[in-house]
Amino acid sequence: MARTNVGAAAKSSVRRIRTTEKTLKALELRKQGMNYTQIGEKLGCARNTACRYVLSELENLADKCREEAVHVRDLELQRLDALYLKAWEAVEGGDLAGIDRCLRIMERRAKLLGLDAAEKIEHSGVVSWMELVKSATNTNEGRDGSA
Repeated sequence: MARTNVGAAAKSSVRRIRTTEKTLKALELRKQGMNYTQIGEKLGCARNTACRYVLSELENLADKCREEAVHVRDLELQRLDALYLKAWEAVEGGDLAGIDRCLRIMERRAKLLGLDAAEKIEHSGVVSWMELVKSATNTNEGRDGSA
């Protein structure tokens, strides 16, 4: 079995440290507005390598953001669980306003978990402007109770 913690593959190898430094520098130069050719010249590498450095570091940052978002979501879910338990105790004690609190906590939890995603509705054909107006008129008549 190959060992990846020695030589050039080790996280603390000189080569890996230099590459990490170049990657960070490349991203900094990109933030300053330099293009990849200029970054490559500044770092002494090819344009494609400079591009790869920047994209690699952006991907690392995106991974960190996703990990942090997962932790924040988990923390929020724990808080919602604690709030729900308190609200449920109130409901069991006869407090009818606690029902509304429980429902609001449940709605927030569903939203946080993406359970209430919009439904995708497919339709075929073209709807004319007049059909839309008629449909809206019929809907409004039904709401007024006058139809």
